[in-house]
Amino acid sequence: MGTIINQNGFKILIRTNDHLPPHVHVFRAGNEAKLSIGTHPELLAPSNMKPRELAQAIEIVSQHYENLLKEWEHIHG
Repeated sequence: MGTIINQNGFKILIRTNDHLPPHVHVFRAGNEAKLSIGTHPELLAPSNMKPRELAQAIEIVSQHYENLLKEWEHIHG
């Protein structure tokens, strides 16, 4: 598992041993969110991010969804 995006203190990862649906794990300051990959990412599991951090994470994933989806497909086939 490697960092796919490192932006504004957010690290976005795709785990190699993960499952569908396509999603990323977003980390910032010890907090984590699991978000679907798409133009309108959705929270897939409870998160300990503050609402403002979560909104920023969603925006970053939304901005980069095409590259994230390509990377997901490269890793998971």
